[in-house]
Amino acid sequence: MTDVLRIKETIICLDDFERTQLDTQALMGFISELKEERRCKVVLIVNDEKFDCDAKKKYETFREKVVDREFEFSPNPEECTEIVFDNEDSNKLLMEKCHNLGITNIRIIKKIQTLESEIRPFLQNCEEETVDKALSDLVLFTYSLYIKSGDFPDHEFILEMSEYDLQSYLDDDGNLLSDKSEQKNQQKAKWKRWLDMLANYGYWATDTLDSEIAQSVKRGYFCEEDIVREIRNYDKGAEARSQAIPVNEAWALFHGSLENNQDEIIEKMVEACRASIQTIESSALGEAILILRKLGAEIDADELITLAISERGDKEFFNMSHCNHRSGHLDQKMWQEFQSFYAQSCQQKTPLEILKRIANEDSLAQLDEEPILGSLSADDFYSLFKSLRGDELDACIRAALRCGMLENADDTQKRILQHASEAVKRIGSESNLNKLRMDKFNIAD
Repeated sequence: MTDVLRIKETIICLDDFERTQLDTQALMGFISELKEERRCKVVLIVNDEKFDCDAKKKYETFREKVVDREFEFSPNPEECTEIVFDNEDSNKLLMEKCHNLGITNIRIIKKIQTLESEIRPFLQNCEEETVDKALSDLVLFTYSLYIKSGDFPDHEFILEMSEYDLQSYLDDDGNLLSDKSEQKNQQKAKWKRWLDMLANYGYWATDTLDSEIAQSVKRGYFCEEDIVREIRNYDKGAEARSQAIPVNEAWALFHGSLENNQDEIIEKMVEACRASIQTIESSALGEAILILRKLGAEIDADELITLAISERGDKEFFNMSHCNHRSGHLDQKMWQEFQSFYAQSCQQKTPLEILKRIANEDSLAQLDEEPILGSLSADDFYSLFKSLRGDELDACIRAALRCGMLENADDTQKRILQHASEAVKRIGSESNLNKLRMDKFNIAD
């Protein structure tokens, strides 16, 4: 207190004045004393939109008596980004995205700058599309985390945005249906504003790369193993997504207006899915099929499932346990039929796949695998073993022999052992070198 009483003819700066826990009236009186009696120059830095009601009322009451001159400082997003970023090409996308969201909080822009410097090394040699997506996500999720405003979508909403499907809340003309609860009406209106903001930003749905970047922003650092994995997975699909542009255009038609254009949306969605059936991701197809069902296009939805099963050659496409989708917001009939088809495909294993599995898991042949191995002749095993190299050679021979080395081996298991053993003997008889190589398997003559 003594130090305060000694203050005279001093320049004093009071920042974040609106956050003070002191009584505003008493503080304004003290400032007046500093100015009038102690000839001090006092600068108040105030965000007058953040005052609580009582403090703002007191501030307004004494403002005219205490404050001599006022200057408004309200830089636009362009001016704020210029304060933080150098005017280099590498910063243009970040600056554009900050402008798009209207970010004027310099602290948040600096956080974006810091996180960008940390993720940039992981984006080396990536496709331009991947770099743009990662940096765009970085701006969006950083702003969403720190803005703390009900006027902008929060993390949870963005990550699970497909759960906030407003189509069930709209009438045929695209107007929000009223609800008996005014609170629910306000909530739905807020969701719609948020979805419009995200659509304007170019953000339509959340994938695993989006999710990883969001979690990284939240914890304040990037886990190298996780972020590199997601970036690489996304980057591998760049070419396929370029062929899926019609699907994105169909979704843009769905999200981009409130016109009564249901027939046009169905036509574009079906046409786009058919055109990209060889490249579309299963999650994207599932979302498209689901919205077709909701719009009453059941036949079109079922035909797309049939088309995918008949046209797609990559078995893992139908493995729904690996489906790149977080919210569960995809067609359940497609999920069931794809998973069933995948299970059937897995039953058609090759002998080499079976032997590799047995070797890797240090196990025996499964019931559905024994008939496949049991159908192989000694010549088949011979050709298979001769085709192998490296660690696979030893591992697969041991796996084949292990199938029949059981106390209670059945006829199929005995046949596997017999034919595999004959193949090993034949290889050993080809040269003295191969005999030495095969001796370790202890096959009796």
